[in-house]
Amino acid sequence: MRARATMCHEGPEAVRALATIENNQARLRFYSVEAGQPVYALIPARYRGLWVWGQKAGSPTWEFPSGHIEPGEAPLEAAHRELREESGATEYDLRFVGAYSVEEKTTTGGWSPPVYGRLFYADIHALGPLRHEIVHLGFFEAVPEALSYPHIQPHIIRWVRAWLGLRD
Repeated sequence: MRARATMCHEGPEAVRALATIENNQARLRFYSVEAGQPVYALIPARYRGLWVWGQKAGSPTWEFPSGHIEPGEAPLEAAHRELREESGATEYDLRFVGAYSVEEKTTTGGWSPPVYGRLFYADIHALGPLRHEIVHLGFFEAVPEALSYPHIQPHIIRWVRAWLGLRD
């Protein structure tokens, strides 16, 4: 894993990435401002001081609330929707952390085009029933071992922890 500053050329002005984290499967870049056309909203969340992770039906792996931004939907609207659908959150505070991009290693050893998204953080105060694809919630002090996206999720959580001022 490496961290370095890079430039994102997605328009008339270059946007400087605050950090780039690269491993043998993915390259993540974090931005403090809007960068690229967002496709996903990621919403790491905590409830009573523990990180909220969900499991889909038939899956042994964990993921934090996240999902596609629907056509015509603003990233903030998507974050609210995905948080409610994937955690059952009924009362929460939601904050924008920043923009991010992910490039995945291709079979030829290069990098895929970047996919952009928006990163949010939620502090959940009340939970209701699960209503969507997540069938089980887990509450963890640290990142669980069995992850749906192990080459990405730990770095997202580390970034959010730093943004919150929490120590690793």
